[in-house]
Amino acid sequence: NLTAAINTTTSNIQSLNTEEKDGRVYSTFIRLTARDRVHLANIMRKIRVMPDVIKVTRNRN
Repeated sequence: NLTAAINTTTSNIQSLNTEEKDGRVYSTFIRLTARDRVHLANIMRKIRVMPDVIKVTRNRN
């Protein structure tokens, strides 16, 4: 599951919001802590390889 994958990276989830798009597709917005950009890249990679994940992006604001 998504939160378990993030937990294995020693990152903390600060917030998690999910929006239903069409009954089969959901957008999930996660705010989390990362030590640096390499740590963030590793977290994103763990999420990206999950079978039900279509896309992972970073929001810079």
